[in-house]
Amino acid sequence: MSYSKNKGNNALKKKYEIYSQLNDANLISYNEDDEESKFYLLMKKGYEEMASINSELAEFGVSSELKNTIEYETWLFGV
Repeated sequence: MSYSKNKGNNALKKKYEIYSQLNDANLISYNEDDEESKFYLLMKKGYEEMASINSELAEFGVSSELKNTIEYETWLFGV
């Protein structure tokens, strides 16, 4: 019974070792490619800039909606 457990664990360990080796190779090739690295840095910068733009647009929409609500309530209640 313990033999089957060890056999399963060994197979699992071997699978993880192979998988880890593949990941290491991919990471090394990813770091070596400067052009791709520059591209991803530009993409990251673009997403960060879009995040601030989207935040400003969302705040503008909320403030505009609040202004409209205040005007409507003022008209509704005759204040």
